[in-house]
Amino acid sequence: MPRTLLTLTALSLIAGCTSAEKSDHASAQPPVEANAKTLTIGDPAPSIDIAHWVIGDEVPVLERGEVHVIEFWATWCGPCRTSMPHLSTLQDEHGDDVTIIGVSNEPLETVEGFLAKADDEGRTWRERIRYTLTTDPDESVWNDYFRAAGQRGIPTAFIVGRSGRIEWIGHPMGMDEPLQAVIDGSWDRRAFAVTWAQAQAVKKLQIEFAAAERAGDWEKAEALLGQMLEAAPDSPMLRYERFELLVGGLNRPNEGYALGRQILEESWDDPRPLNQIAWFVVDDPRVKVRDLAFAMRAARRACELTKDQDPAILDTMARIYYEMGDLDNAVAWQRKAVEQAGDTGMGQEIRETLSRYEQEAGG
Repeated sequence: MPRTLLTLTALSLIAGCTSAEKSDHASAQPPVEANAKTLTIGDPAPSIDIAHWVIGDEVPVLERGEVHVIEFWATWCGPCRTSMPHLSTLQDEHGDDVTIIGVSNEPLETVEGFLAKADDEGRTWRERIRYTLTTDPDESVWNDYFRAAGQRGIPTAFIVGRSGRIEWIGHPMGMDEPLQAVIDGSWDRRAFAVTWAQAQAVKKLQIEFAAAERAGDWEKAEALLGQMLEAAPDSPMLRYERFELLVGGLNRPNEGYALGRQILEESWDDPRPLNQIAWFVVDDPRVKVRDLAFAMRAARRACELTKDQDPAILDTMARIYYEMGDLDNAVAWQRKAVEQAGDTGMGQEIRETLSRYEQEAGG
């Protein structure tokens, strides 16, 4: 099963939903005009002119001296719905120190219909949301914030600080620390502006990079990745992407695994990248030279960090033994994975893999 946690593809998924994922009733995003407004870190926050205040009190002006969050969402967006309880918790925790405002661009009746729906516990979305929720069908706020900042995926949140300027832009699930720092006055906007500029430069190259990979144009992909690394030389995600490119598409295993060993050392206390790099080595069809000892070292450390309780990592260990031809250990580790996975969707796939290993071991 794929475990892409750090790649450029994964980065685009972290952002959430794009317009291509909308349901049929959702309107398409209008094209960006050549002379459209731009918005970046440190810019004055545009005023908000919202049509419908659905939950919470109207906020006609973003008052100086106060902290606001402008978050863009839609009823059709799964990651947006996932973020809603977290935003409610943040509003509860910070109280009057911040006003969180969710902004959809859908018709009022669509949002009202969504809020009336109940979850498995019988609570409606209206009951679950404890922050200000709005919709702005003319998309004026979307144009002034979301599109002006060059954003493509939702949910996306903007923190507006006490000075009335944009302090942070990103996924609301990653907003906790920046929001706390903005509230208590310890936020370093200038440092984040550098990080943000690097990320924006990388984003502009991502589409071309992905297209080059799909076309198998590995030399072009390497050149584009080089440009991205120039813009963000310290990015762990880009270093990992280079590892995949070297070991996979470019088929330069000596260079690739040398970089991979550096990545292992840098990630030695984080099981997620360790598991990802091991799985890539044993599973990705682009890999011609599979260094199973390298993969085993990464997976064993990931198992150690998770105390043999993560089914995906246990599944990786089993797969490595399988590739080594050690079917007894492959079956043993896959049984551990099945035990930890339980009745989840992942559990079904892991059980199917166990059945295959057992059949081959018994044959």
